[in-house]
Amino acid sequence: MSLEALVEDIKEQPISLSNHVEMIERVIGMVKKIDLSGGYVFTGIATSFYAMQAMEMWLRNIGKFNGALVNTTDLLDYDYPLAKDMRPLFVMSRSGESAEIVRLVKSVSPDRIVIGITENAASPLAQRANHLCQFHANEEAFTNTKSFTLSLAYALAIGIGLGYEFPIKPSAWVGEAVTALNEAMKQWDRAERIAAMLLNKETILIEAQGYLTGVANQASLDYQEIQVPSIPVTGGTLRHGTIELLARDDVALLVLAPMDGTLKRKVELLHDIHVRNRNVAAVISMEAQQIPSDLPTVLLPGIRKELQPLVYAFVVHMIYSSYARMKGLTTVQPILVDKVTRKE
Repeated sequence: MSLEALVEDIKEQPISLSNHVEMIERVIGMVKKIDLSGGYVFTGIATSFYAMQAMEMWLRNIGKFNGALVNTTDLLDYDYPLAKDMRPLFVMSRSGESAEIVRLVKSVSPDRIVIGITENAASPLAQRANHLCQFHANEEAFTNTKSFTLSLAYALAIGIGLGYEFPIKPSAWVGEAVTALNEAMKQWDRAERIAAMLLNKETILIEAQGYLTGVANQASLDYQEIQVPSIPVTGGTLRHGTIELLARDDVALLVLAPMDGTLKRKVELLHDIHVRNRNVAAVISMEAQQIPSDLPTVLLPGIRKELQPLVYAFVVHMIYSSYARMKGLTTVQPILVDKVTRKE
């Protein structure tokens, strides 16, 4: 689980994604065949839950989300009783055997349709699933890099299966995503500049909105796993209490500005904060106008909004690995949890 392994996992993401085209096509076809007329439930923990947030937003945006996205622990402890709920259940978990997932598969009705999205075909989730969507991240490092990107891609595929209208075939959109990842990789030096700005700050805020919400959530989790306080600021809530943190010199802000109608507001936000706090950076469209020249940025070319979560996640991985190297880490390994979440 060395830092070199982390960097290799990141660099392998384009080829890993391209190797999953046929599996992504099968996921779309499989979802279309399941009777979902009575609704459905999506669930996952942490990385897996975050990977599904963009998919939920795409479907809500066109009025076709006929279900619920619920964190697995809340689903178990506070939601509609599992013994009564017979809606098809989509469960995403890289390991398929974390504590909450094991409890979940033991709690659902044996007659309930379960769709498992996991890497581990021998896991309790895979064994319980009526339909299995397997991916192959084969990560060497602890951090979820390839697995997060593939989970985002599979979530998009499921959304297409549920009726999201995407004008091109999987082979084409995966190809576009791979091209974008390779282009982004050429900006590693700019990612290093952002990492240098974040270095030695007491707290890192990561601002995002809409379909990049899950990317910000996952990015903050990554920093937390190396004991760096990080707070995702989502839903356009960088105001009131949160923005006051930027009055401190030891707090930094990374803005993930999507290529859509919110871009102008994000640029205005960057300007407003930059005047008061130099510890701000952005991952942003190269079409953005009037970005301060001394503001660290990774500038991304235009890409379909549906693919932006994959590309922004990739850039965030670049920044994170550069940060870990500059911090002097030789390994990325949390102390209190293993790769598989704690056992209950």
